Amino acid sequence: MNLLFIFTGGTIGSTVTGDVISPDGQAPRLLLEKYAQRHPIDFTYDTLAPMSELSENFTGMHICHILNTVASHAKDYDGVVVTHGTDTLAYTAAALGYALGNDAPPVCLVSSAYPLEDKRENGTDNLFGALSLMRAGREKGVFVPYQNQKGGSITVHRATRLSSSLALLHQIYSVGDLPYGEVTPDGVFHKDPDYTEKPDALPPPEWRSLFERSRDILRVFPYPGMVYPEIPDRTRYVLLDTYHSGTVDGKSHAAHAFLKAAKKKGVPVFVTGNAAYESAGIFDEYGVIRLPLSPIALYMKLWLYKDTADLSLSRGGDLFL
Repeated sequence: MNLLFIFTGGTIGSTVTGDVISPDGQAPRLLLEKYAQRHPIDFTYDTLAPMSELSENFTGMHICHILNTVASHAKDYDGVVVTHGTDTLAYTAAALGYALGNDAPPVCLVSSAYPLEDKRENGTDNLFGALSLMRAGREKGVFVPYQNQKGGSITVHRATRLSSSLALLHQIYSVGDLPYGEVTPDGVFHKDPDYTEKPDALPPPEWRSLFERSRDILRVFPYPGMVYPEIPDRTRYVLLDTYHSGTVDGKSHAAHAFLKAAKKKGVPVFVTGNAAYESAGIFDEYGVIRLPLSPIALYMKLWLYKDTADLSLSRGGDLFL
């Protein structure tokens, strides 16, 4: 295999000085060194380092820069490895999934829960998972291989199906807990027999126009007793996140007033999933659009596609029903 490594920073690209974790330009070298201590380097590779930043600091400009870098070079290699921080991993992964679709040479985003010099790091194993997937030679598109349990299998996720990470925990899951497959410790990739996806039905988005801030999307998160925000005049879409069951506080005056205001302004409101609970009746009452995909993927889809006629169409295997 002839591969391209694109280093962007994050924990996997950081070192520890005192009590502070900071990006370090030498960390990419350490990743390949640690991999070579465990496994043979049976591939050729080139490296690029377009940035070195903690991923929590990412804006649309950072994501766009990564998209441009990958899209400009992917066709010249058998596969691409993008090292990335875990905090915004799902956002960049979804963006790459939409930009490249499922017919591109394999692109794997590789991250680590801890810096590579920490014995708890899983970045080396995650890289092993990525290279094992590529070595299988059958899979196309964008993936995130990630090991939740040290020493265990590496789960392979489709990039547009990552669920939101749980606060202060290091595990990563696919939405619906249905990953693409797994790489066993002996380096064999197995596709999950229950995994299905629809083919791409949208053209690539005009992602080169991704701005620093998504000022035209209002994203709202639920919590008991919440105060719904005012809807700014610039808002083009509302993404209403839900509880895990796909519901919000359907009996509250605040929720009804918020959705009524959005309808009056002509602002489409999106939620994910297809909850059957009584409380979800509020969505139908106000014409809320329900889509079966990851909230993060939907956010990136709204940001990337903007005026696309039918956002429910798949690009990158995002729809999980």
